[in-house]
Amino acid sequence: MVGVAFSPQWQGQRHAFPVTPLRPPRKLRPGTARWCKEGIAASNVKLWTLLTVSCLNLLSYTAMYPMTPKLMSRFAVHSDVGVGLVASSFALGRFCTTSLWPILSDYIGRKKVLFMALLGGAAGSALQGIAIACHWPFSAFLAVRGVAGMFSGIVPTVKAYIVDTFEAEEVPKVLAYREAAGTMAFILGPALGGFLAARIFAAPMFFSAFMSTWAAVLCLKVLPDPSGPRPQSVGLSSKTSSKTSSAKHAKPKPILAVPLFLFSFIWACTRTCFHSYFPLLLTRRFELPLTRLGAVLTGISFLVAIVQVCAFEFCRKRYGLERTMVLGTFMVISGLGNLVISPPDTTLPWLFASAALYGAGSALVSPALPASLIRYAPEGRTGAFMGIDSVIVNFGRIVAPSVFGLLLFSNYVGICLGPVKVVTVASAFAWLFVLVRR
Repeated sequence: MVGVAFSPQWQGQRHAFPVTPLRPPRKLRPGTARWCKEGIAASNVKLWTLLTVSCLNLLSYTAMYPMTPKLMSRFAVHSDVGVGLVASSFALGRFCTTSLWPILSDYIGRKKVLFMALLGGAAGSALQGIAIACHWPFSAFLAVRGVAGMFSGIVPTVKAYIVDTFEAEEVPKVLAYREAAGTMAFILGPALGGFLAARIFAAPMFFSAFMSTWAAVLCLKVLPDPSGPRPQSVGLSSKTSSKTSSAKHAKPKPILAVPLFLFSFIWACTRTCFHSYFPLLLTRRFELPLTRLGAVLTGISFLVAIVQVCAFEFCRKRYGLERTMVLGTFMVISGLGNLVISPPDTTLPWLFASAALYGAGSALVSPALPASLIRYAPEGRTGAFMGIDSVIVNFGRIVAPSVFGLLLFSNYVGICLGPVKVVTVASAFAWLFVLVRR
């Protein structure tokens, strides 16, 4: 072919091989640029409102962390099991309604469910403050804390809202931002809780009630109600759109989510026990005041937020969701292992470094896990699918603190942590193996 093209009989014939001239770039229709700007502005408002609601919703939970040691003395509870009961009562209330909210949102809308749950959470926080201020019995405090937990299970609904209103490629990043917004509650909550509790012990609960009410108003007045088809990227070609549509309507394989559900249960147990007993560990070893204890917890949460915002998206694009979650799992196990084997004379900086390693790992695992689960949600039933995960997670949050308190009281923690680590790593690698062989 080359010889024919350059033979003498073809010389001088400039159009022997027709060449399609390059077409000039197509101009946007009038109003398209304005529509794009308005869409971006609306998306930013929606994103920031979601992040604010997620942060304010967790304040009623995190503001109580510095209060836990003194709360036990206020109610004259001398056993470590009492710390677990405080966490388990909240999780028990959430367990009763955790599947109700996302399933209900599939029928009446995400926005209405978020408003009702946030308003009920405000009432629950106020009741907890009244129980502390009026010296109610410990059983009554656990009851009102359970009522507050019934209205706190909105995380699956928020995740379903994100799936409904954001592009598929943006969902993992938005979920990471939501986790970072929740981490902001872990940053602000312990610091504000310690500051307010040092002055008026019940003040953090009333402050949390005010924040939940503000979040409910934001949700009602600012957050748009998702409607219409799932948004797609502007400028997608027809080929890309067809691929996206076919991927969206592909038949899901829920069986692949079974290892993820197991991992989610173990992860919920791990997080709940850490947040319940790590403040108690610091108080017993170093006798930290409330303000300094809140500052230590705030520092760890600040590190988690930095990793979620700056490192998660980089790891996801470079290694994928599966390997990012496995990497975070090993960091979590390493941090908790250092905390368990640390002798009683361990310095505060070493414990802080171990907890920071745990926090950095949790910053990778927390957004990667729901982003992976959402892939297997059936069409139109995202809320119900996330509700199943929420039931599993909250069952772990109910069982883990009390069981861990009994083990801690019996000095069997070191014996039981070995099998837990093995099951955690085995679950993560089993799920990764299933995905690789798919």
